[in-house]
Amino acid sequence: MTSQPMARAAMAPPMARPAPQSSTSTLTPKDIMGMLKRRMWLIIIITFVAIIAAGGLWYFCYKNYPKYTSTGIISCKMPVHQDVFTRNPLIPQAQIIEQETQNKAIFLRSDYFLEKILERTDVMNTRWYASFGRDNAERLNALRDSFGAAPQRNSEYIVVSMSTHNAAESRTILNAALTAFEQEMDQQANDPLDSRLAALTERKRQLELDLRNQRTRLSSLAQSADVPGWERGQNVVTQELNALHQEQLRLNYQLQELRLAQELLAGEINSGGISSNVQMAVEQDREVAGFRNRIAGLSEEMDRLLSRFGEDHREVEEIRSRIESNQQSLEARQAELIEQYSGAEQLGLEQQIRTVASQLARINEEFRQVSARQSNLDQRLTEYNQIQDEARQIQNRLAAFDEQIASTQTLLASRRERVFAEVAAPASLPLEMSFPKLSMFLPGGFILGLLISIGLAFLLEFIDDSVKMPLDIHRHLRIPNLGMVPLYEEEDIDEVCLAKIIEERPNSVMSEFCRQLTSNVAFSAPADELKTMLVTSCSGDCGKTTVALNLALALAGDGERVCVVDANFRRPRINTLSQKSSTSGLSDLLVGRAQLDEVIYQTEYSGLDFVASGPIPPNPANLLGGKTMQAFIKQLRDRYDRIIIDGPPALVVSDARLIAGKVDGTIVVIRAGTTGRGVVLRLIRELRQNNARVMGAVLNAVKPRRGGYLRETYENYYDYVGAGKSQKAPPAKPKN
Repeated sequence: MTSQPMARAAMAPPMARPAPQSSTSTLTPKDIMGMLKRRMWLIIIITFVAIIAAGGLWYFCYKNYPKYTSTGIISCKMPVHQDVFTRNPLIPQAQIIEQETQNKAIFLRSDYFLEKILERTDVMNTRWYASFGRDNAERLNALRDSFGAAPQRNSEYIVVSMSTHNAAESRTILNAALTAFEQEMDQQANDPLDSRLAALTERKRQLELDLRNQRTRLSSLAQSADVPGWERGQNVVTQELNALHQEQLRLNYQLQELRLAQELLAGEINSGGISSNVQMAVEQDREVAGFRNRIAGLSEEMDRLLSRFGEDHREVEEIRSRIESNQQSLEARQAELIEQYSGAEQLGLEQQIRTVASQLARINEEFRQVSARQSNLDQRLTEYNQIQDEARQIQNRLAAFDEQIASTQTLLASRRERVFAEVAAPASLPLEMSFPKLSMFLPGGFILGLLISIGLAFLLEFIDDSVKMPLDIHRHLRIPNLGMVPLYEEEDIDEVCLAKIIEERPNSVMSEFCRQLTSNVAFSAPADELKTMLVTSCSGDCGKTTVALNLALALAGDGERVCVVDANFRRPRINTLSQKSSTSGLSDLLVGRAQLDEVIYQTEYSGLDFVASGPIPPNPANLLGGKTMQAFIKQLRDRYDRIIIDGPPALVVSDARLIAGKVDGTIVVIRAGTTGRGVVLRLIRELRQNNARVMGAVLNAVKPRRGGYLRETYENYYDYVGAGKSQKAPPAKPKN
């Protein structure tokens, strides 16, 4: 990782325990603003592209699909009459006129009137009409979309419009529509209303006949069911079905209990030869109790005679004989009772099981029959409800016809008082396009592009599960954040070895960040509890070696004796500490080819020694997990204040997990924007399964954003300490 840029920003304060996840699990407005700032260029580019696309779409529509809208005006008026007493003109009622304008607008948009427009010769001669060929349905749909009639609020006017690709044809079609409307109004005024009233009355009579038929069907269904209350969904069949279901549940439960009792009885008989119930019945038998009492009395008498005459006395022998006789009688009576009761108990259980099973079968059959009746009633109920709905619809239609008949009768009674309509303004010739409009496309493209870009920014943010900020460590990993190292390249960064930047650039901001990391590590636990530390990562190129070396240099600069151990047999990197070539290393020590003093090398930095990896062994995991490695760490603890072990990636090879269980603490190095949260969580879980103590995480290569916290930290630091970016390194510290 020495080739990786060393990043470096303000370190989070040390934490002994991870912060509770609930405190940072929600997405705050600050998080949203930060996410939008990180994706600002994406939002700007997509929004700009959307505006350009909207402009291109506008130009395409302008060239290929222009629309010109012609408008005209229809007015609805009411005859003015004089008051019979004052001779003053009566003011027409505004509500009547407004209602009439709405009715006329509905009529203008109806398919009946639109078909009247399409039947006119001047419309048939237009290119718009010819463009649909013989497809009348498509032509009607196009006219329905292009023709409009909008009543103006609180006025007597209706604005009609027609839009086509040609301005002259728009005016021609609209004038044809206005002419057709005038002819239709004249025809309606001249036609008698009696025919309409007769048609409405005849239709009402037919509906009343349909309603009577539906009610007759309902009555027939109700009589054929012969079950009270079935049309309401509550009847005796339903109640009987519920009762049978409850009886099914009860008998099933009783049958399960009897079979369980039978299994328990069989188990007791198999284990002890007799059940507890039979045992209790035998013990309660009078003859058995009598035998036991006689045996107890004879035993007491024999004990008294034994103490008086001894074993061979005649009376003692006689008493012993009587006890044996009673004992035999007792055992015979017990055997007789056991045989009698055991058979009776088993037969009783079997009889109860057969009885309950028979009852359950009978109930199941009754339940099936009642279910069939209930299914028939449900079908009838569905048909009944459907007929009821049809009857209600007929009633609603009858009410509508009643209203139309009443309205027609009112018109017949006051024919002279009806509102009439006329064309107030003919169709106008459009002077400019109504579609497309640049003033609509550009703002629409801007809004659409902004919404799409913000949505894409959110999508990319949530799809990306990598650890990018210290907040992600607290929120998702729930381990302490020991520090972060931003990805920031200085002008002469190629001249500096990042693995030793704390010595080559002691006053640089990067060195300051390393010292802050050292402080956080020091405060995370007492020094005697944290002498040996393992630095590992999930994968290679995360910067663990750079972090380990700068941490060691910072600790050595504080006066501690530090030893850095290169335990990465796969890809050793610690040799950068010294220009001397190391011939022996850790692998030689572990296989017994070298002693401890032979593998420890001094560096040009005071208080800092290192142990190289040595030749690559064929079995690194066996060496690092053995007792020799444990003894090696113990020897180093006696010599040094701090031992920092640079291990291999823990998820790539198992070496690091073996070492983690032998040291005081493990530091996990995470590369920002590259290492996924799930990978780090798996690493932490596997380390803890090996009884490793995870001290926390170091976030490496954090990208500073323009105007963000990290870049501002750099600028403020150099302004405060007065150190330039090209500051040269001081000479190395002398040896103590």
